[in-house]
Amino acid sequence: MKLFLYCISQTWFYKILACIAYIIATSLFFSPIDPNATGLFPHFDKIAHCIVFFILAGVTEFSFHQQAKKIVIGLIIYGALIEILQGQFFNRQSSGLDLLADASGVALFYILLLRTKLSCLRSWVAAQSGH
Repeated sequence: MKLFLYCISQTWFYKILACIAYIIATSLFFSPIDPNATGLFPHFDKIAHCIVFFILAGVTEFSFHQQAKKIVIGLIIYGALIEILQGQFFNRQSSGLDLLADASGVALFYILLLRTKLSCLRSWVAAQSGH
């Protein structure tokens, strides 16, 4: 338990986690998909986009301790680039609704961060890591 608390109190832990999350997310977004696959239910892909960007917002927030505005703008740009590249190079369809789902995931993270105990965790991580 002590090792776990030590790890989650260190900025490097979140930076490694962020790198892994971005690598996995980018590879998933650029992976070929079966056009006949419908997912578990309609609009499953939009929920997946929302969840992925919720996670990316979280690991980015805890890793880099930047202003929320910078993280939000960065993630929106990342999402837009993903959509553009998907449509141009990866034989996948670009979608404005995917970008909206991305932005919704980021917004949901920050709403929860401001309204729940997540803000205490953010403060604790910042204090432990000297930020």
